[in-house]
Amino acid sequence: MSAMPKDPFLKTHNNGGMSAPLPETRGCEAGMSEECRRRGRERAGMSENGQPLFARIYAYVMRVPAGTVVTYGQVAAAVGAPRCARQVGWALHQNPQPGAIPCHRVVNREGRLAPAFAFGGAAAQAALLEQEGVAVADGYVDLERYRWRG
Repeated sequence: MSAMPKDPFLKTHNNGGMSAPLPETRGCEAGMSEECRRRGRERAGMSENGQPLFARIYAYVMRVPAGTVVTYGQVAAAVGAPRCARQVGWALHQNPQPGAIPCHRVVNREGRLAPAFAFGGAAAQAALLEQEGVAVADGYVDLERYRWRG
C-alpha cells in the first residue's frame, strides 16, 4: 500500500499533511453548493467578479498612506478574502513592482515586522518605515498609533 503524496497546503490539517480533502470541502464535486464554489474560487485566487486575488491585494496596499501600516489580515478582509492572510504574505513576497507597491507597510497582527522581508530583511523594512515616520521598536510597530483604518 503506497502512501498518498504530501500536500504542503494541508500541513495543519489533522490528517498529517496527506492530500485528502478537508472536511468542509468533501462532497463539493457532487452538487457544488455555492459555498463550495466560493471556496474553490478563493483557493484559485479569484473572487466572484473574476479579479485575481493578488491584483486586489496589490491595489489595496498601494492605497496605504506613507506613515501608516496595515496587517496581513486587514488586507485580506479588505479585498474580500478574510481568511487569506497567508496568501497576502505570499503575494507581497512576489511583489512585481517593489518601488510602486509599498509592501513594507504590511505587518503581522501584533505589529511585528516580517522576519524575512522579501527585499532586504526586517532591517530594511524597519528603515523604510522609519523614513516615513513610523517608529519601530525591537521589530514591532505600535498598531494603535500607526494602523491605517482605510
